[in-house]
Amino acid sequence: MRIVVLDTLDQFNKTVALMLAAQLNAKPDSVLGMATGTTTKEVHEELNALVRQGVCSLKEAYTFNVDIRWRLPLDHPTSGWSFMKRQLWDGTDILPDHCCFPDSNAEDPQKAMDDFVAKIASVGGLDLQVLPLGENGHVGFCQPGTLFGSTSLVTQMVEEYRTPQLAEIFGGMDKVPMTGLTLGLKDIMQARQLLFIAKTTRKADIIPRALYGPVTEDCPASMVQLHPNVTVVLDKDAASKL
Repeated sequence: MRIVVLDTLDQFNKTVALMLAAQLNAKPDSVLGMATGTTTKEVHEELNALVRQGVCSLKEAYTFNVDIRWRLPLDHPTSGWSFMKRQLWDGTDILPDHCCFPDSNAEDPQKAMDDFVAKIASVGGLDLQVLPLGENGHVGFCQPGTLFGSTSLVTQMVEEYRTPQLAEIFGGMDKVPMTGLTLGLKDIMQARQLLFIAKTTRKADIIPRALYGPVTEDCPASMVQLHPNVTVVLDKDAASKL
């Protein structure tokens, strides 16, 4: 495990983006596992700028996002697909059919996840998975208690994902989609490289548990200790309790 600690958020965002650019330059047809959220937004924007500047290319690459809400249309403004389009894909040379998510509109969510995992395998498996850390140790939608052997999961999301903003959009708290489609922990661990990232003081308490605590399903992120090729990138606030 290699740990990189950066002084500022700007350095954090640029460093992670440059690591992804280096992967793309070393293997232009890389299969990248991606994730949306506050940790990756500016990383995606930095990588978008690098592609536009000709530093690297997405033309031969695939992106597979780790999770999405079921019954949330891909093109809904709050979907992970829409975030990826705005933050990363727009204006780059990535091919539209290389921008991959589980089928959030599928009638059978389990089949949607099984098909998604099969598609990853069909293009050679994940070369690199970007893996943001959740405050309670979750990764993707794999919450504490998720089995290390899990694959192609359909799971109920925790209440923190039922926000007032989404309730306003969907017409009430009870109408917010709360079923998640996510790669399981086994799926994630099969990536050839993990880029494990966290920033801000909100992640400071969980970082020591994830990186040095017992490897336990109570902290799904602790599984990274068992992966043979992990790079950890933190800002100084997230690393403050190491």
